[in-house]
Amino acid sequence: MGKASYRLPFRIDRQAGKTLTAQVADGLREAILTRRFKPGNTLPTKLEMAAELGVNDITIRRALAQLKREGLIAPRPRRGILVCDPTRFSWRGHVLFASWSGPDMYYHTVMAAEITRRLHGRRFLVTDLHLDGTAHANEYAEMRGVLETRSVDLVLVEGGGWIEFQGQGPTVWEVLKRFRLPVVYVDAVHPTEAAPLRPDIGLSTVDAFEALAVHIRECGIRSALLAAKDVPRFSAHHPAQALALRLEAQGISCDWLGVTPVAGLRSPESVERGGLRAMQTWLALARPLPDFIYFDDDFIARGALLALTRHGIRIPEDVQVASWANKGLGPVYDKPLTRIEMDPVAHGVTVAEYVLRVLSEGVRPSPLALTPDFIAGATTRRLGQSENRRRALCPAAHKVECSEILSRANPRTTGAGGLT
Repeated sequence: MGKASYRLPFRIDRQAGKTLTAQVADGLREAILTRRFKPGNTLPTKLEMAAELGVNDITIRRALAQLKREGLIAPRPRRGILVCDPTRFSWRGHVLFASWSGPDMYYHTVMAAEITRRLHGRRFLVTDLHLDGTAHANEYAEMRGVLETRSVDLVLVEGGGWIEFQGQGPTVWEVLKRFRLPVVYVDAVHPTEAAPLRPDIGLSTVDAFEALAVHIRECGIRSALLAAKDVPRFSAHHPAQALALRLEAQGISCDWLGVTPVAGLRSPESVERGGLRAMQTWLALARPLPDFIYFDDDFIARGALLALTRHGIRIPEDVQVASWANKGLGPVYDKPLTRIEMDPVAHGVTVAEYVLRVLSEGVRPSPLALTPDFIAGATTRRLGQSENRRRALCPAAHKVECSEILSRANPRTTGAGGLT
């Protein structure tokens, strides 16, 4: 099958009620469906069709875009515009999905699977590409290879990993700019209000964190310990920093517990064990417990909750807790956790529908927000419950010491002589 050598089997009528684009699309569609152009044929070039029909190339491009959405043609780099078999399944388009998130990240993996499922359901092929420091060092050679050799209609970039490589060679955005393709940027890591680059679809924690801050203030909380992987006090982009600002606005003092993932282990085990070690180390200092502990990662929460339970600390009687969480993953505790919960499936639907609008309408919708939900569980208690009311009215008299809890948990521990 080769290039069609005959002229186009239709002409443009400028007196007709239809637009020029619609006439070109209708003429080509009829020629394909009646087998004037057979599957595997290559259509004339855009410039050749424009010259023969007496229209500009923009009209031709718009008509071809419509036929591509219908699955009747498939433009291919260096091969031309191929005619597809209308009786067989064909992809309407091709999306390159470039993600900075690894396969061991539950939220991003589930969200990506839902995005791909939705796009496949609408007959858009998806090619996955993982981005990391190696990709950046190679100036995104694999991405450039896909874009140079395959027909791509849109690039979906997910994640904010590019931030740490700013000023260290060409950025992913500079590489993509060369290809002049539509790009949709999704960042579900950095809060939109503090992100270094405004995404098309971004994380917004404002409402959820505000709801949590108000809730724990109603629980009589005066002091909080925030457990986080990174060092959020030095990063304006860290979600936990946004929570700290809201807690402080409610008159709640905040301190930080840094969590270092355990070397030599893969995530999430490295993070969970890091949370266990960090909390064990902190408890060993026998400092007064804060009123409230927040875990900025669900796997930190798993490890830290284990440490608290081992030390005989009752939740929420001795300390109230809340955690960042993912719907469908946990963390699992013996009572429902108060949490800020992300829904990766719902967020995947949001991203997929946005991408489909860009592909089908050719316009970029207004930016959207991915929002977590605040859920009040049984690990926090409002002031209406007597113990928290006593703590709020007389915080000094009801401050719980770690040493007191250790003694309660292990009756063989004495106040002066250690183990007997």
